[in-house]
Amino acid sequence: MKNVLFLFLSFLLVSFTHAESPRAALFDLNEAQIDAQISDLNELESYVISNQGVTLNEVMDFAREGELNLSVNMLDNFAAILADHPVAGIPSFLWGCVLGPVGIAIVHFDAEDKEQTRKAIWGCVALGGVYALLVAASYIFAFSAYPF
Repeated sequence: MKNVLFLFLSFLLVSFTHAESPRAALFDLNEAQIDAQISDLNELESYVISNQGVTLNEVMDFAREGELNLSVNMLDNFAAILADHPVAGIPSFLWGCVLGPVGIAIVHFDAEDKEQTRKAIWGCVALGGVYALLVAASYIFAFSAYPF
């Protein structure tokens, strides 16, 4: 028992001494970069306030034309959000997987996007596949207990 405890404690000591220390650059704040991003957001906010009813596609078009001075990273983030719009922040696959046909209907009527509806359908199919595997495994387990 003493040998096992000694090996365990020595393993812990070695692992803690050779563990990777946190990178200091990870916690450094670049105030110039933060100020630039905040100014981009302020410019975007003032543009949206001055042009009531503007859509995200129109904002991206104006920014590409040079009327807005927004960084490329900000536009890429907006494009990624616009391309995959989950319903209520939950991915469409999970709507279909958890709620089945009801989830497909929710995604279909809320997102009004064929791709999102297709993802919900695949979630429902995945749920059916898992259910079929569980039923098959339970029958195999039940019949293996009784020899014929």
